Amino acid sequence: DTVVTSLSGVLDDPLLSFLIKNNNSKFIYVQHGGGYGLNKNHLGHQIEDSGADIMYYWGTGDNNVYPTRYRNKYFSKISRRVVIVLSDKKDENTIKPYTQLAEMVTNEWQIPCVVVAHPNGPRFTCKNIQYGIGYKQHEKAQLVIYDNISQSLIYPRILSRRPFLILDSGVNKLQLQSDNACKFISLLREAEILIPPSKLEQKINYWMQFSPREIQHKFNKIAFFVFGHVLNQPKIQDIFDI
Repeated sequence: DTVVTSLSGVLDDPLLSFLIKNNNSKFIYVQHGGGYGLNKNHLGHQIEDSGADIMYYWGTGDNNVYPTRYRNKYFSKISRRVVIVLSDKKDENTIKPYTQLAEMVTNEWQIPCVVVAHPNGPRFTCKNIQYGIGYKQHEKAQLVIYDNISQSLIYPRILSRRPFLILDSGVNKLQLQSDNACKFISLLREAEILIPPSKLEQKINYWMQFSPREIQHKFNKIAFFVFGHVLNQPKIQDIFDI
């Protein structure tokens, strides 16, 4: 027998864990969030990879599949808005450059811009900030910016083929797990999607000069190989004929 699941599926279901342990099933893990394959010292990812007979990634491992966790059609209409999505390790000092940028984009460029802080993190007194973001608001934004490459929301953005940027300030500290992870990083850099923080204001200014229809067409051209690297993988149900 073969059991295909993510680690969270096992931990949340004691009966499933018991059955797997006691019936000699072949156990397949599938990536279910961001950052996989990009840091081989990540303890949680190590547990999944070493505990599986086969581990499947979304383009950053030795075995890869299409990211079926997220919707790939019927997207909402793009609205003229910039969203900056931050990771959970932020305090008053580290969030300040983003809120200042959002205020400048909103007030001087007359483009609505919001900073999304982690919903379970600290509360801030800054303007232009919200806690957490829904999938619809995320997909409708004309441009989304992520403060690191390990964020899960990068994948639904890839599936919608809509413009996004990733800050690469911490990428040099990553310990990539495979040639596919190296290729993913290289493709993002070549497309100028993975950028240094010093170029962020310039890139926002560039991408927001276009209409929603123009921006999607232009971004699809520059991100063609990035999209292909993630989306041209086989689906897990086809591999195992589920």
